[in-house]
Amino acid sequence: MPSAASPFGANRLRPQRPVVPWDGLRDALTFGPKSPHELSSPRAAGHWNEGRPPRPQVAWDLGRSPSSYGEVRMSG
Repeated sequence: MPSAASPFGANRLRPQRPVVPWDGLRDALTFGPKSPHELSSPRAAGHWNEGRPPRPQVAWDLGRSPSSYGEVRMSG
């Protein structure tokens, strides 16, 4: 179900506009058009290291909770 008008053409880089309602039943028996962006690109994870042996990974643990916010405590 569309929630806003298409962001292409005259609507590009403008605030969202309401979708124009339609009369009757909407055909939903086939898939719609593909997404306007690529789901995979040469820079996507997993593509950079193809054909290369795996390298060791380094992770530094500072001993802090990932939910700590410096001096400010979020709970009790």
